[in-house]
Amino acid sequence: RSTLFPYTTLFRSASLLDESGVLYSKDGKTVFTHTKKLSSYTIKTGTEIINAKAFSPIDGVDNDNISLKEIILPSSITTIWDSAFAYNEGLQEISLPSSIKTIGRDVFKGCKSLRNIRIPHGTRAKLERLLPEWKDKLVEKSKIVSDTLSNFELPDGSIYNGGCLRNPFGSIVLNGIGSLTYPN
Repeated sequence: RSTLFPYTTLFRSASLLDESGVLYSKDGKTVFTHTKKLSSYTIKTGTEIINAKAFSPIDGVDNDNISLKEIILPSSITTIWDSAFAYNEGLQEISLPSSIKTIGRDVFKGCKSLRNIRIPHGTRAKLERLLPEWKDKLVEKSKIVSDTLSNFELPDGSIYNGGCLRNPFGSIVLNGIGSLTYPN
């Protein structure tokens, strides 16, 4: 029996431990907990449920692992249970997918550095109901931001075709994407 993760025997037969020390259900749809210090983590695509306290300090262990600064959620997440990210004092920003249906209590309790909870366009009312104590941190993404942007033409005649941006200025800032610089 592990002192780091006291529930090992409970989950051993029904779960998978990934290379970062994050424990998932065997079908990959639920993330149970983490067993190692994490500063950044991307939850696997296809995961639907984040278990209670999954990324919170581990009970009875040196809580040096409260250093999660970045967590990336896939669009498949529907449920985040109680205290899933609680007491991650370094967590500054998180983006919630539009697929979220249920959020438990105290999900971000003690996340003192959390400045922004990015949410998809058109979901503010739903997420204000799910996260009433965090509604001043909700930042709605612009309607024009797309994760699957493939083709567009700018007013100056520059064309982006999914892999190449031809622009006489050499650099363009896209809202929500950042700065892309291409040689002229």
